[in-house]
Amino acid sequence: MGFFQRLLGKPEPFLLQADEQTEQIKSGIQLKNLNACLPLIQLQQSHQLLEVKWGSSSRVYQTLILAVDIQRGLIWIDELFPQQYALDIGDSLTLRHHHKGEELVLETHVVAMGDQFGTQGIAITIPEQIQWQPRRHQTRFALGGASTLVKIRPLGEEATYGKLQDISTGGFSVTVSGNLLGKLSHGALLPLCELTLDDQIQLRCKGRVCAFRMQREPFRSTRICVQFVDLPEKMRIELMNCLNRLNNHPQELEVA
Repeated sequence: MGFFQRLLGKPEPFLLQADEQTEQIKSGIQLKNLNACLPLIQLQQSHQLLEVKWGSSSRVYQTLILAVDIQRGLIWIDELFPQQYALDIGDSLTLRHHHKGEELVLETHVVAMGDQFGTQGIAITIPEQIQWQPRRHQTRFALGGASTLVKIRPLGEEATYGKLQDISTGGFSVTVSGNLLGKLSHGALLPLCELTLDDQIQLRCKGRVCAFRMQREPFRSTRICVQFVDLPEKMRIELMNCLNRLNNHPQELEVA
């Protein structure tokens, strides 16, 4: 075989090597994307509910992940509950899920509505960052000798009262007399949370159960940790100012 024949015969294996390298790069990218999307896939497979906020609205909805399309960079979620009809392509959504002291927050937007294709669901973009974060970012204050009543209402149940144990701008914990374990579940919505702090600031909003456990001392009760869901920003600032002021009186309030 002459020189030119040998030279002209080389491109084929070289092209095969280039194709193999390209496929390896593609496989590496797909594997990287798959690993990044694992939290979404796990939520889909376990049929976990996600909390949804739409744009600047304080109203909270719920949904499920129906499918994760890594190749197209899309997540298909179920119709929002309660149902609404004003959501449109381009609208921004914030999805949250809580698990064992951490939360997954997804900032995304709508790219397609299922009814356009004769199917159910909403297509949203896969966020660039998908990572579990510690849930509590605010300093929590424990009430010492103070006795503040909290009114809460589990979904589908009558309202009940308990004693406020600690509070922050992100949520609070309360002790309720008796056993409420059968009426609570992790991530469940509390349609009503109401309390008056220091006879000055009255809080009234929805909440979400973060954790709960039975206590037998000093009496049989249920300790419930609650996250504020739709507390208005103005009220949150007032709460922060109130906590800062009370923090200057350690006999009334101490940092948890």
